[in-house]
Amino acid sequence: ELENEIRKFELKEKQRSKKSAVAVKMIKSKSIANPPVTVERLKIDAVKGKVKVSFYLTNKSKKLEIGRTGMFLSSPKNLEKDIPLSLENSIPYKIKRYRVLRRTFSKVKPETLLRIMIWNAKNQPIVDEAYPIVQ
Repeated sequence: ELENEIRKFELKEKQRSKKSAVAVKMIKSKSIANPPVTVERLKIDAVKGKVKVSFYLTNKSKKLEIGRTGMFLSSPKNLEKDIPLSLENSIPYKIKRYRVLRRTFSKVKPETLLRIMIWNAKNQPIVDEAYPIVQ
């Protein structure tokens, strides 16, 4: 009986790791080398034109990091253009370790890209990454 329970538990763990192992491939990055704040565990769920995005904003340095971050929808043509910092379209952060960020977009057209921008306290872009949205 105990062996059966162990097998069931191991099977559940394998299935769970398969679900979380689906990684989103980055298309383009204009990030600085070794940024103090990075995007980790990015999840993009797209169903019928509605896109749910969540990720960990992770602090890689030992000190408190302050700045702003934003999630934007972009076409492949607009990847070369820089997105200026906008106080109404960005979220302020103050993190020691990590912070979970979530956002939902509606009426998303096919072939649209998700672009994540992170600015430091001096309002300079440190991370600019683009990801595909697979529907």
